Amino acid sequence: ASSAFLHLAELGKKDRETAAAARPVLWAVVAARDNDVVSRGALRVLERIGPGSDAAALGDEPTVRQAVLGALAADSKLMTASGAHAWVVHGRLLLTLGRMGLPQDDAQRARVLKQVERGLRSTHSRVFAAAAQVVERNATLRPEETATIVPLLSRVLAFDFKFAIDPRESAWMVSFADGKELPHGQRAAVHALAALGPAAREALPALEAWAKRPLAPRRSDFVPEPIVNQIIRDALKAVEAVRGQ
Repeated sequence: ASSAFLHLAELGKKDRETAAAARPVLWAVVAARDNDVVSRGALRVLERIGPGSDAAALGDEPTVRQAVLGALAADSKLMTASGAHAWVVHGRLLLTLGRMGLPQDDAQRARVLKQVERGLRSTHSRVFAAAAQVVERNATLRPEETATIVPLLSRVLAFDFKFAIDPRESAWMVSFADGKELPHGQRAAVHALAALGPAAREALPALEAWAKRPLAPRRSDFVPEPIVNQIIRDALKAVEAVRGQ
């Protein structure tokens, strides 16, 4: 089994179609076995090829979601074996949950949202951004859910807020399903609040404060525009969305 997993990991890294076909099977193995050598082998392959974030490929099977949630536990084999790169796995798994959507089953839904809230409390900007993207993609939250989620999103909008770990350049900067760069943490928060619309009214003062800030001057046409300007422009749109305009 170990040689088969090794071969699959190497092949999956090179061939996207192979990786896409393998992921549902690997998650089914993880879900069906009780943290034995085979399930750990499947998790290691998923770590190498990425756990996936395509709902059409993963399906909405409770067993698959259960496996993702199990892997997200802070003391899971996948997280602990990832060491300094656990934030990469954490973010990927959150994106996977986001692509699968929020379940209607109350118990499963509570477990998913607990992991989203954990991500939104992260001191790592990329993990926070992945959790915020889950909210953005699943913005039809219940009132009791937004009561917890909105403050966690808006806490990073203080002008002097800084993530403890904030890699502006990273080996992992994309969301796997659409190939777009995962936004900086504060931008991701603004996007999520805009998606929530009027349900995020509690965050309106923070968004309005950002929208009123003057744009920072560009230092050169050869360097990217300051992130602060991107946040300001996004905040202007978010204010309209939250106001219901």
